[in-house]
Amino acid sequence: MTKTESSVKLGTALGLLALLIWGSSVAVSKATMLSFGRYTAPALNMTTAGLIGILLLALKPGGLRDAARLPRKYLLVCGGLFVGYETLYLLAVAFADGPRQLLHASILNYLWPSLTLAFSIPILKTKAKWTLAPALTIAFGGAALALIARDSGEPLSWSQT
Repeated sequence: MTKTESSVKLGTALGLLALLIWGSSVAVSKATMLSFGRYTAPALNMTTAGLIGILLLALKPGGLRDAARLPRKYLLVCGGLFVGYETLYLLAVAFADGPRQLLHASILNYLWPSLTLAFSIPILKTKAKWTLAPALTIAFGGAALALIARDSGEPLSWSQT
């Protein structure tokens, strides 16, 4: 196996791991909130994630040095946006009044990767593959369908729109 092939396989494996982590974020967040409280659990989640991130950087040769070289403006803006997003998301999960609102918070959480992809194209001035537009349409269409469905207790369907 060549270095490129192993790099692609590692990237695919890490992408699948990211999907599993992202998909379990609502359940893990809600479970920790039931154990530690609405405000302590998000702080615990963020602290644990930050420590894991620092550990991974420390294990990578030159990782901490490379992170220290990032521009302060980048760290403050991107870090601030991430902390703000994560705080608001976890508070939405904490204060969700029933499973329907929890579903809404979860769906909005799933839009974050789609928005990241959509905005990265013009920001990075790169060309997108033709598959991006249909994928984003499906992602936003599914979210819209779930968010506008009536609280009828029935499964989501096109007739509810």
